Amino acid sequence: MPGHLLLIENDHQLARTLVQILCGAGYEVRHAPSGIRGLTEVREHRPDLVLLDLSLHDLDSAEVVTRLRRGHHVHIIAIRDQHGGSLNRADVDDYLL
Repeated sequence: MPGHLLLIENDHQLARTLVQILCGAGYEVRHAPSGIRGLTEVREHRPDLVLLDLSLHDLDSAEVVTRLRRGHHVHIIAIRDQHGGSLNRADVDDYLL
């Protein structure tokens, strides 16, 4: 059974590529272009895993992680790019660089 993933990524081109790759691997993927939308998606769809961009424009990624940890049992993998911020390693389950 494929997993249900939520990609919170504000770079639309990167998001499109990641969604194609992950869907091709059999995952069901939803995309949220902002932290606020991502939090809504988690409440509404309860994904198994969140892939979180560390360079969101609307909310600090640490705030998104705090809110996710507060009310939901979801695994979080942070995606860091050349512009991405950083989180305490203990805040997320893993990193993609």
